[in-house]
Amino acid sequence: MKLKFNLKVEKIFEKIINKPKIKRILESILEYDIGLYLHSIRVSILCIDIGVGKNFKDRELVQLGVSGILHDFGKVFVPIDILNKKKELRTENEQKILYSIPRRTFSILKNFECNFIRKVIIAHHEFYKTNSFPRKRNENGEFEMEHGRRKEEKKVEEFAQILSIANLFESALPDFHQSIQIGSQNKLILYIKDEFLGSQSNVNELISRI
Repeated sequence: MKLKFNLKVEKIFEKIINKPKIKRILESILEYDIGLYLHSIRVSILCIDIGVGKNFKDRELVQLGVSGILHDFGKVFVPIDILNKKKELRTENEQKILYSIPRRTFSILKNFECNFIRKVIIAHHEFYKTNSFPRKRNENGEFEMEHGRRKEEKKVEEFAQILSIANLFESALPDFHQSIQIGSQNKLILYIKDEFLGSQSNVNELISRI
């Protein structure tokens, strides 16, 4: 299953990874776990490409790409054995630690990146049907508001949705890619359509690249 990328993506991605701060963060991620490193890169590239398909400006594409690289940075402060443990084998406390990663990343990046990118990152798990967090959704798909939480910002939500679907696809791809059954690609598409609670236009942008 090979994605089709716009040539502009390479130019934007190279611009991002040449930033000294981004280089240092990528080095930290690679030192922690090569799987997380490759995942962060692939999510970043896919975010940029979806943004290109939506005719985003170069500055916005950079913001999307940086969000993709940084979205799981908080994981490097979690013991690797917890991260690699199957969900059904984790304790309740270990699961809580993983659910806290978006908030943890938001806090860690206070001195690294602009507040907009931090908001995109903390929201990217809030568009999943299963395990929506930090905020939960009720049975109508609406957020259960927390006291003192940020007000909705249209652009943050738009970017967070793109990061969300790119992360969802990249996280699910290995399971479907390993399947040799005919129709595994269709199963992956159906899974994404069912799990993703964001805009259908983002689903369509992703599917057009598969």
